[in-house]
Amino acid sequence: MAIGEEETWKKEEMNDEDDEHDSKERVLQRYFLQEWKLVKSLLDDIVSKGHVSDPSSVHKIRSIMDKYQEQGQLLEPYLESMVSPLMFIIRSKTVKLGIDSDEILLIIKPISIIIYSLVTVSGYKVVIKFFPHQVSDL
Repeated sequence: MAIGEEETWKKEEMNDEDDEHDSKERVLQRYFLQEWKLVKSLLDDIVSKGHVSDPSSVHKIRSIMDKYQEQGQLLEPYLESMVSPLMFIIRSKTVKLGIDSDEILLIIKPISIIIYSLVTVSGYKVVIKFFPHQVSDL
């Protein structure tokens, strides 16, 4: 086999691997978009009620996010629409009920579990951008 033919063969092999990787990315993205609809509906329910009414919704969100542990880039376009409303609930309930209230723990804990799941998938540096960062929040 000539050197030119060998190089061409290696390039074709690399292109096949790239195509295979791209197709895996597309499949993951399509699958994520389907699951995103469920996650979005669960989050909309939490935000509209101002708390987690069904603990199984937290488990569902967490199990979906855990599937994408290695694919944080799929989640990034949706992070702001997930984190900001959840942090608003935490902030508003803390102001309303106070820090010493036992009820606040029942509200904050499940929401914090969801946020923790987002942090484990996307990384804290990406998620923290959507946290409130006003002086009054300190």
